Amino acid sequence: EREAARREQDWAAADTLPCTQSTVFLAKRHQLVVATSQGDRNWSFQEGRTFKVGQGVAGRVAQTGKPRLVTQAANDPAFSPGWSEPEADPESLVVVPILLDGRVYGVISVEHNRTHAFDEQDQRLLETLASQVSQAVRNARLFETRQRLETQLQSLHQVVQEQSLDRVLERI
Repeated sequence: EREAARREQDWAAADTLPCTQSTVFLAKRHQLVVATSQGDRNWSFQEGRTFKVGQGVAGRVAQTGKPRLVTQAANDPAFSPGWSEPEADPESLVVVPILLDGRVYGVISVEHNRTHAFDEQDQRLLETLASQVSQAVRNARLFETRQRLETQLQSLHQVVQEQSLDRVLERI
């Protein structure tokens, strides 16, 4: 289920903005892990591939928790060529954090092979998508917690019933 949800997030990013590549990363300790990827450079963003937090634009977004709009990748100090093959590096990017309870849960990155392919409106749109992803993760966690608590409550209820039955039998 989670894998399908991650793919849906990536497809939503690709469908939201015209791009040549979209990737959803999950933040795990001091790394970004590719959760899902779609586009021209899928071979560079294989599921499970890791990058250091702070490395490249996505790594910087994970480190700061602040979105980045890069209209000319070659001129951006955070841009780190070589995440993909050099001849396939993007020309422009929008990268936004997925924030959950004030912490970076992941990052959504959309890229294009053309400079100035994105603007502030695109960034706001992607931030809205990231906010929706965050809410979906929060809801899934609440649902899992509720299921676990219900199971524990049922077990406790069964133990209480068994103990009550033992007491009745002792009196007989």
